[in-house]
Amino acid sequence: MSQPLLSARNLSVRFGGVLAVNDVSFDVKQGEVFTLIGPNGAGKTTVFNLISRIYTPTSGTIEFDGQPLDVVAPYGVANLGIARTFQNIELFEHATVLQNLLIGRHIRRNTSVWSEMLFLPKVREAERQTRRKVEEIIDLLELHHYRDAHVAGLPYGVRKVVELGRALCTEPRLLLLDEPSSGLNVEETGDMAFWIEDIRRDLGITILMVEHDMGLVSKVSDRVLAMNQGAVLALGDPAAVQADPGVIEAYLGTMDNVASLRRTAEVKACATAQPVAPARLHSSLQLNNVESAYGPIKAIRGISLQVQPGQIATVLGSNGAGKSTILKTISGIIDPAKGSIVFQGEDITARDPALIVQRGLVHVPEGREVFSLLSVHDNLMMGAYTRTDRDAVARDLEVVYNYFPILRERARQDAGLLSGGQQQMLAISRAILAGPAMILLDEPSLGLSPRLTKEIFEIVVRINRELGTTILLVEQNANMALNVADHGYVLENGRIVMDDSCDRLREKDDIKEFYLGMKEAGARGDHRWKKKKTWR
Repeated sequence: MSQPLLSARNLSVRFGGVLAVNDVSFDVKQGEVFTLIGPNGAGKTTVFNLISRIYTPTSGTIEFDGQPLDVVAPYGVANLGIARTFQNIELFEHATVLQNLLIGRHIRRNTSVWSEMLFLPKVREAERQTRRKVEEIIDLLELHHYRDAHVAGLPYGVRKVVELGRALCTEPRLLLLDEPSSGLNVEETGDMAFWIEDIRRDLGITILMVEHDMGLVSKVSDRVLAMNQGAVLALGDPAAVQADPGVIEAYLGTMDNVASLRRTAEVKACATAQPVAPARLHSSLQLNNVESAYGPIKAIRGISLQVQPGQIATVLGSNGAGKSTILKTISGIIDPAKGSIVFQGEDITARDPALIVQRGLVHVPEGREVFSLLSVHDNLMMGAYTRTDRDAVARDLEVVYNYFPILRERARQDAGLLSGGQQQMLAISRAILAGPAMILLDEPSLGLSPRLTKEIFEIVVRINRELGTTILLVEQNANMALNVADHGYVLENGRIVMDDSCDRLREKDDIKEFYLGMKEAGARGDHRWKKKKTWR
């Protein structure tokens, strides 16, 4: 770990008037896990995009194993031995897990077009080697069960592992992991920590990671660099950086008052309350024995739930339980195989998604799904596409700018240049511009720092109280969801296993154990580790 594999010197990058990275320098040593932390918008993913050659630095240099990266084309970075995962998963969803992993082996094939067409012995041997390497990755990451499954039907946590596997299939020397634990539950995050250790120790791969989960950062990192507003805030071992007062203020904020979040938001809502449009006072949703499937796999089974007018309801459960499938079925993205969906007294089962939006039900999807090549303002106007009341649209535009002032500052900037947190703000704001009676909100805390998570949930409560908008919330952060919602449903294997007020759900032992990670999650992770060590 003495020689640097990657060296960044005085990196700066500017997007118009925005200085996203400001004079950042660091070295990543051979064989270490080096982690970038900081609040959303600090410039962490921008640094990854500079290393990947997606962006070109305004000033400064990056060297990989002594070779300048600024002369390498973006498609040539992987050939050097640099692979990455993405904050928003970038897989081929209609291909199988095996096919996605095989794509990662493409750069290691050196056969010609003609030899491939004739399927010569050299090609057959290359194919055997490719298959062996991919099967090794499937074995390492325990993906046997999903080997032939299409990615589109997989739980979010499994898709994260598949993307990690595809990166490993390129046989990298440096692995860039962008938010590897975002959207994972406690047990899955524990598994990710073990895999990171295996990759570093057993495969000899150096890791540069962006991460918000400080437990994971402390467990696997050798050194940590904290960033804020594009600049270096602190650099050192994990304990020292986490104890830095500047890091605590910028990154963590005051997260010890989660229980008071709703009360704070309601006080702000009362202070800025506006008359609620009558159309927004009569939203309600009812699902009756709904079932949906991805091919032969049933994702949700016999789901019946109600969301009352003006309520915040939440659906909790582990990855793969079927939470996002419920929202996709309601919004018409997936046609249910059975059951009915009633919104505001009208049956909307399997209706065209565009008609469902016009009816006043808007879906904020997992992963934001903003139009990256359009400006922030144009993205917002896409939300108002079906509206003809331009004065009301202008008023709602001011509402979202008051909720998220950064969007006003970045109004003319391409949405693809926003940080993950800013894109989440934009996705929520775009939904508000549609003038909805009800918002389906899927994983709003995904990839956000603790401080920004608190701010987003505070805004969610204010949207509900100030605009009268009913909200159905799917969220991995059960503690936060239960503190802002009125009623909760707990999903397990596609079925509702608990249904109660959030005040009562918070006190149930099963919730504390399986969804808040307060008891057995750590023990299960330790058990898995012992089994792996015995197997080795």
